[in-house]
Amino acid sequence: MKEWQRVIRTLIRIFVSVGFFGVKLIPLDTVVFMGSWLGLIVFYLFKGDRVRCIENLKKSFPEKSKAEILKIAREVFSNQGRNIAELLCFPRLNKKRINRYVKIEGEENLKEALRKGVGVIILAAHFGNWELLGAALGTNGYPLHVIARKIYDPVLNKKLVKLRLVRNIHIIQRGESPKEILRVFRNNRMLGIILDQNSKRFPGILVDFFGRKCYTSIGLASIVSKKDIPVLPCFIVRGRAGHTLHVEKPVILSRLEDKKEEIRENTQIFTEIIERWVKKYPSQWVWMHDRWKIPNT
Repeated sequence: MKEWQRVIRTLIRIFVSVGFFGVKLIPLDTVVFMGSWLGLIVFYLFKGDRVRCIENLKKSFPEKSKAEILKIAREVFSNQGRNIAELLCFPRLNKKRINRYVKIEGEENLKEALRKGVGVIILAAHFGNWELLGAALGTNGYPLHVIARKIYDPVLNKKLVKLRLVRNIHIIQRGESPKEILRVFRNNRMLGIILDQNSKRFPGILVDFFGRKCYTSIGLASIVSKKDIPVLPCFIVRGRAGHTLHVEKPVILSRLEDKKEEIRENTQIFTEIIERWVKKYPSQWVWMHDRWKIPNT
């Protein structure tokens, strides 16, 4: 690791540690407001992420003016700052405060799916405050297990896992035994899968997203090709005074004799659901991610 990378990681650790202490003393609304300004600072300081965000927006919304694109791009970074601020506040958000801050719509869809007794898969994306989505479900008695990879810094990774566990979000590290996933279904619990990033570390295929090809994991489609488990899209939308968590009805899946084609079709179906939400609320997705970069194979 280069010296400058060590310095940056040390500064991030200090910032997070100070943040943990500071948010205990500051009202939630103030913390979130500060987070929004932090996001804007990142927008102006980190040119690479800013340019990538703007270019992705231009290609996905060619009908929007330059002013509209810039407005959305600034909101993207501002929202990510708010997300971090809310994450640091997780220990303060008991059930009463979470339910005042997050309204759940379509909870009956989740209850009905769980009555089948075979578990549920939550289809999600890096949209809105996806961490708060899990927290709202977990705090209301719906234990959520999420497949996630360790972040680069062991100290920060430990803090993140601890924050999630406070809100009944259990982490299954990528690469762990598939038995962990099967145990989730046997116990009639929920497995959350985020399906909007490319990674050459896992098997994937090219599907259409905003009219362009993007590399997408086939993990979710592979699971449901073998096991009849309901897949419920869940998306949390930030509003002026809080959030609304939308729980949709189970996805109508493609069932084909050709399993390879079935996996391709279902992966496309999942991607189109994510695109529908991102089109409706473009400022709430992570446009700085290089979603359309095709990994070398």
